[in-house]
Amino acid sequence: MDAIRSVSDYVKFFQFPLLLGLSIPLFIIGGSGLLIYTLLLGAYVIVGDLFFGEDTHHYEGTWRHPNLLIWMEILSQPLMAAVVILFAWMLGLPNGIDLFGIGAAVQSLTGFDPVAAHAAHDHIGTLLGGLGLAAGAGAIAGVAIGHNLGHRTYDLKSVVAARIGSAFGMFSYFTIRHPYGHHNPVGPAADPSWARRGESFWRFRLRSVIGQYRMTWALEKQRLEKLGEPLWSWRNGTLQGWGIEVLIATMFFHAAGAWDLLAFLAIGILAHTGLEAANYIEHGAGADADPAVPAAPCLGRCPPHDLLADLGHLAPLAPTFQCPGGRSGIHPDYKGIFKDAC
Repeated sequence: MDAIRSVSDYVKFFQFPLLLGLSIPLFIIGGSGLLIYTLLLGAYVIVGDLFFGEDTHHYEGTWRHPNLLIWMEILSQPLMAAVVILFAWMLGLPNGIDLFGIGAAVQSLTGFDPVAAHAAHDHIGTLLGGLGLAAGAGAIAGVAIGHNLGHRTYDLKSVVAARIGSAFGMFSYFTIRHPYGHHNPVGPAADPSWARRGESFWRFRLRSVIGQYRMTWALEKQRLEKLGEPLWSWRNGTLQGWGIEVLIATMFFHAAGAWDLLAFLAIGILAHTGLEAANYIEHGAGADADPAVPAAPCLGRCPPHDLLADLGHLAPLAPTFQCPGGRSGIHPDYKGIFKDAC
C-alpha cells in the first residue's frame, strides 16, 4: 500500500494531462466518442470535488524525487500539443487533407483506416467534442502547466517548454507577462488582470487580455533596451512566442483554410475565457486598491504560508490542475523542495 501511495502522490498531479492525452485514440477513431468523453471529463472537472471529500494529506516532504514533478510538467506539453494537432488534423479530413500523414501512418501501423472512419461517423457533436478537448489542452498547456514552468525563469528547459506549449492555447505571452508583470510587482494598480469594482466579467475580460498583451510588449521592450538590443530582433521573447503561434495558425489554415484558422482562434478564446474567469474571481480585491499606493514587489519570491491555508487546497481535484504547484504553500514552486522556490 505504501508503494501504491508513493506512486499516487506523483501520478495524481499528472491526471489532467493524462486524461486529455487519453482522448488521442478517440481523435483517431472519430464519431460520437469525442463528444461523450468531453462531457464526462467536463463533469468530472466541474463536480468531482463534491464527491471525493477533502484531501488533508500533507505533501511537504512527500516527494523523494522532486525532479520527476518537473519532468512530468515538461512532458505534458507535447502531449497537450498532440491533442491540438489532432484536432487540426480532424478538421482537415473533409477537405481531403491528411495533415502530417497521420491517417496514413495509423493505417500503415494498425490496418485501421481513420480517414474512412471519420468520413462515416463524424457529425457536429464530433467537432464540438474535439474543440472542447483541444481548448482544454490549450488551457492546461498555457495556464496551468505553462504557468508553473514559466515561473522557473532560472531553468532554460522549463521556459522553452512553457513558451512552446503555451502557444497551442495562444498563451505564449504568459511566460513573460506573468512572472515579470504580475509578480513583479504584484498589485492591482499596475496589473490589468485585477478586476475593478462594478466591472462586469465581459468588460474585465476584454480589458485584461488587451492590457496583458500591452504589458508583455512593454516588458520586453524595457528588457531589450537594458541589454542594448534592438526591439525587433530574434531575442524578443514576445516575438518568439507569437512566431510559434503563427506557425500553429498556419498549420490550421493548411488543414482546412479560414474555417480551421477560426477553430484555432476559438481554442484561444475559450482558454482565455477560463483564465479570465479565474482572474475575475481571484483578483477581485483590486477593486478597492488605491492607485496612488505603489504595489509591493514580489520579485518572484512570495512569502510562504501554511500548506493547507490556501483557498481550495483541501479540494482533491482542483489544485491538481497545476500539477503539484496548486498544493504548495509557496506559489508556484513546491514547498520544502526547491530552495529558490517562487
